[in-house]
Amino acid sequence: MLVLSLISSFFNAVNALYAKKIVTEMKDNNSFIVTSFIYIAIFLGLTLPWLFSFHVSLASISLVVLVILLDTLANVLFFKAMERIEVSVLAVYLALTPLFTFIPNSIIYGFHPLVLFSVLFIVTGVYFLNLKGRNPLTPFMELRKPGNLLGIATAVVYGVSMVPTQQILLHGWANPVTLYFFRSCGIAIITYILYRPRFGFQSCISIRE
Repeated sequence: MLVLSLISSFFNAVNALYAKKIVTEMKDNNSFIVTSFIYIAIFLGLTLPWLFSFHVSLASISLVVLVILLDTLANVLFFKAMERIEVSVLAVYLALTPLFTFIPNSIIYGFHPLVLFSVLFIVTGVYFLNLKGRNPLTPFMELRKPGNLLGIATAVVYGVSMVPTQQILLHGWANPVTLYFFRSCGIAIITYILYRPRFGFQSCISIRE
């Protein structure tokens, strides 16, 4: 489990770095959201004849819709935050995501001391990474900046989104491939309807300058 978490963190960091490069070269970030999730939906869709699994019920449909709405909001906030703060700073705030998953999960499943210890360890690390000088209140003062607030908001929405996602997978109402196919389609459609982005990429979107 730890190895999978580390691998996931590595690819998330690479993804954020690449996304930052694209954000600086595109006039319309929403077109990137729509296009990228369309690509994901297409690739996942190719596997559905063999991997599709979805149990239709009011609960499963409601939770899938909730996941789509939360993840759409999280992605929009993520790119808005990326426009205002560095990727390294945004990554620090996204490290708080487990905290905002732990809180609702504690209400649903009860309190788990070991999980609390892990979350507090992460929160403490984030605090010290934002500590500047000798003023212990510096990390809290930094939160007043709009970009930092967007970073925190992204972590909150991502954290809350993990709760219905976990419920769907634990109950076997959908497998990861099917759930993320629905999620990708939903995010692309909602973002397009709300923002009507202009599609188009710059000629060079590599990480290197």
